[in-house]
Amino acid sequence: MKKSTILLVLVVYIISFFIVGLLGISIKSNYEMNYVNEILVTPMEEQIGLVEVSHERVELTQNVDEEYRRFENSYTYSIDYQKGLVVKLRVKVVPDNSTYTKFDLVTEPSDYISYEIKDETLVYITFNKRRAANFTLESTDGNKTPTNVSVLAL
Repeated sequence: MKKSTILLVLVVYIISFFIVGLLGISIKSNYEMNYVNEILVTPMEEQIGLVEVSHERVELTQNVDEEYRRFENSYTYSIDYQKGLVVKLRVKVVPDNSTYTKFDLVTEPSDYISYEIKDETLVYITFNKRRAANFTLESTDGNKTPTNVSVLAL
């Protein structure tokens, strides 16, 4: 091969890197993981007498993009105790398009309080005595975004 042909091939090869860099196709995965940013808890509409005593929201992340911000919520509710009292709480995972919308309920075992998760959006708490039900809801997406809930049945 002539020297000029080799030089021409080398120049075209180098220029092709710049052209592909500017106009090339970016590779993007079809699988995008949307993590849970926070878990919100509200009483069911038919839950009479349940009063929100306090709600605290703390940011767990600092100096990150909006989509990666995580919050820990703490709720405290109070209700008058009656025998066989069942408190119904609605749970909402934010954002709505989270890849995994399920959550775990973490608590200490108790003979006087039982917990049940229904339809992945409801938590039923049954009181057999005057007690405080303290539990944590954690996302199951690997982030383990927490929400602490206390229900005082006094």
